Parts: sequence; structure tokens; C-alpha cells
Amino acid sequence: MTSTTTRVSIAKALRLRKQLKGQIADLARRAQGCVAVADGKAADFDFAAVNAERKAKIDRLVRLETAIARANAATTVVWQNREMPLTEVIRRQEELKGEITFVAGLTLQNGPVRSHTGEYDERRQPVYTTVQWKSAYTEPERVALLAELRAECEGLNELLEEANHRTTVEVDLP
Repeated sequence: MTSTTTRVSIAKALRLRKQLKGQIADLARRAQGCVAVADGKAADFDFAAVNAERKAKIDRLVRLETAIARANAATTVVWQNREMPLTEVIRRQEELKGEITFVAGLTLQNGPVRSHTGEYDERRQPVYTTVQWKSAYTEPERVALLAELRAECEGLNELLEEANHRTTVEVDLP
């Protein structure tokens, strides 16, 4: 199989990356199915050929991912009055997604909560206590914070998408 080198947008390179990963997974499954064959039976595919194709696609994937990484490091955008490389935009977006998950998962308790102490009185009745709780956020404050974090994440995503469509990388096309 011969290939040609051409320039494509990062967006297209990311789609190619996804396709390659799927092809590699398919070839790995195919190789697994033909690596061992019962005596007297014929394999559906030649393991050596399938494995060679899988390795060639892995090599192509590594070169493609390296080209994307180089472009992400070299391409900059302005976010909040500061120029930053796409690699930083990507990392900031990942951390924002983690922060959104963290804030959304916080257990908020405000006000009195009656709960069982784990003890029982002399009549074998559960003993309860009331604890006054105060959370760092109210539910409306959390909702507002989540909206702010999601808006920031979306803003970074828009910058990234725009840059991915205008920035090109050199790739090998089959």
C-alpha cells in the first residue's frame, strides 16, 4: 500500500485518528481470532499479514498523533486576554470538566438533619440526634457555579474547534 503526504486540518486529522483507532481495534480482534488454529483447520485470516497491517496502522497513528501534538503546541489562541497554546487550552478544558464533575457531585446539606446514632435505648428503640449542617454552597449557588464553569468550558471548546479547522498538519494518506 502506498501513501501520499498531504496537509489537512487538525479537525480532519482527529477524525483520521479516530478511524485509525477503530481499524487497529478491528485488526487486533481479527488477529486474536487467527493466532491459534486447531490442527487440520484453516484460519480465516493469515495472522502474520493481519498483525503486520495492525502494526503499520499503529505506526501511522503514532506519526499522526505526533503531528497533531506538534500543531497543538505551536498554535496559539487568546483566552481571557492571554495567549496560550492549544495544548494548554486542551488541558484547561479537561480540568474544567473535572471541576464540573466535582462540583456537581458535592453533597450539600443545609439545616437540621435527624439521624440515627447507631444506639438503642432501654426499650430497644433507636436513638436519634439532630445535627445542624451548613454547606459551603447553597443549591442555587452551585447551579450558578456550574453554569459559569460550563460556559467557560464551552468558550474554550469554541476556541479549540475554530483553531482545529484553520490549523493544518501533514499526514500520510493511504
